[in-house]
Amino acid sequence: MASCRSNSMFYCCDDLKQIFPPHLYPHILLVGGSLREILTGGICNDLDIVSDLSPETLLSLGFFPVEGRSTPVIYLRSHPLYGKIEVTLHPPGKPLSSSLCRRDFRCNAVAMRVDGKIVDPLGGIADIESRLLVPCAPDLLHNDPIRIFRAFRFASGGWRISDELDREIRSCRWDDVLSSIPVERFSRELLKSLENSSPALFFRNMLDYGVGRTLFPELFMMQEIPAGSTIHHPERSLLEHSLETLERISPLAVSAVARLAALLHDSGKLATSQEMLPRHIGHDKRGGEMSRSICRRLRLPTEIVKASAAASALHMVAGRWRELRISTRLKLARRAMREGISSWLPLLVAADHNEAADPMPGWDRVCDIAGKSPSRLGISAATLDKFPPSGRGEFVMQKKIECLKMFFDKGEMESEQAP
Repeated sequence: MASCRSNSMFYCCDDLKQIFPPHLYPHILLVGGSLREILTGGICNDLDIVSDLSPETLLSLGFFPVEGRSTPVIYLRSHPLYGKIEVTLHPPGKPLSSSLCRRDFRCNAVAMRVDGKIVDPLGGIADIESRLLVPCAPDLLHNDPIRIFRAFRFASGGWRISDELDREIRSCRWDDVLSSIPVERFSRELLKSLENSSPALFFRNMLDYGVGRTLFPELFMMQEIPAGSTIHHPERSLLEHSLETLERISPLAVSAVARLAALLHDSGKLATSQEMLPRHIGHDKRGGEMSRSICRRLRLPTEIVKASAAASALHMVAGRWRELRISTRLKLARRAMREGISSWLPLLVAADHNEAADPMPGWDRVCDIAGKSPSRLGISAATLDKFPPSGRGEFVMQKKIECLKMFFDKGEMESEQAP
């Protein structure tokens, strides 16, 4: 580990020296997640820097300003190895290291100079080694309550919340303050948590601490809604079923989009009328619009909005895969491909039904045939010209059905002959 750390530090320092001229070295401190990765021998994708350089100097070095709605201006520059370098300005006239004590957690209050020397005023390296989140100051959360969700995001990646931080989170009702913060800041932490090893912990912590009801009210509403009959849903509540589906898909799919879709796949059940409970007839049809509404309110990227809505709308018919006609399977595959969910829809179905076996056998083959053009199916332009425009689609569909019928018949025969 020590060797990996020293190598990472050497290469990072060398890269920084190529960006900043020697007389600026005293004005540069590497901080944050990139330094944590270096100290643990990992690979950092972005570099976070604190600097008291003037904006004019940063502009001359190729950085450009980015102004947030509720955050200070930061300066960015792309880098072929690290992706991007982000500089936060420190007020001139004060020691550069004094900014470290104003950061969120002690593990983030560690810095490295360009010469490789470590600055650790609060003992953050020990916290990094034990993966413990300790606040830098008692008023940490009151200065910026979004840090609560940053702590939950760290926890979803294997960090522990210290007793001090636990008391601080529980010391106040935060929702009134959080309601005035741009929702994008919350969503940024949510999306990052979905890329971690245990993303469900992010949402379980929200519920345990009672924080975030104004930002993600549907999560809290799920506690009061039955998932369905106890025969099919022993988890009882919609919340537990949704979180367990997320937990089951996480080892199978690293995509944050797939994981969010797993959490929201049954969101249409939130719209079931009280007299119908515990049954949820047609929740998949309502779910598409419900998921779309949630994702849009959270200001999530368009591809996530689209994929989550499609997964909610299609997961029920996908769950009946073995009962579907070949034409219906083709239509399902075509829509899943169009909405960008074909690579992980079977994983969602498996997680939803808690199945270890493949719940959608032949899915890849169906997607392959569904995406083929007429020429790749062996249909010539002359053959298509024999049909009126309105009938060509049906002819191509019949050709695809024939291809798949042979495939599935062969698969069933091989299955019967297997020992």
